[in-house]
Amino acid sequence: MLVLAHSPDNTAMTLTVGATGVIIPVLAAEQLLDRPGVPQRVVEAHVTVLFPWLPVDRMTDQDECDLAAIFADTPPIDVRLAEFGRFPTVLYLRPEPEAPFRALTRRVAGRWPDYPPYGGEFGDDIQPHVTVAMDVSDEIQKFVENELFGELPVRDRLAEAWLVYSDGERWRRRATFPFRADPAGRP
Repeated sequence: MLVLAHSPDNTAMTLTVGATGVIIPVLAAEQLLDRPGVPQRVVEAHVTVLFPWLPVDRMTDQDECDLAAIFADTPPIDVRLAEFGRFPTVLYLRPEPEAPFRALTRRVAGRWPDYPPYGGEFGDDIQPHVTVAMDVSDEIQKFVENELFGELPVRDRLAEAWLVYSDGERWRRRATFPFRADPAGRP
């Protein structure tokens, strides 16, 4: 089920070639997370909509069109990252509001019921999050949280989703799905 195998310091990762995921990039968080002392990542800061999704070799043009239609019906999301949370091996930032991300995960997973979020390991109602550090010690999590806390909140207007795939070393963007145009004309 797990695609990533992390070293204790989160620097060496093995990715399954052809694995895919659907994410919403939170690029305003990049400056916060791309610095010394914060474990390296293999994909831009994001909230996961659905992972794992269809493997690249099983994906059809219709699958991508269906994803595009879901996101074309989604308004931009004004997000605020102000609070840390923890899973057993993950330090994350909790996006506010959470409801739009939960709704998108339900919609996408509902269209592809054979691909539940995280393989169904954590149930259907997944906590939206922006991963900061994975599979690192509690001490490193505390250090990173203390280092970044003073720079919160981070705000962003999210207006697209990405279909990403693993090339074995990094996650690469395969497609971009714009959200519905904002009637106010804001980016």
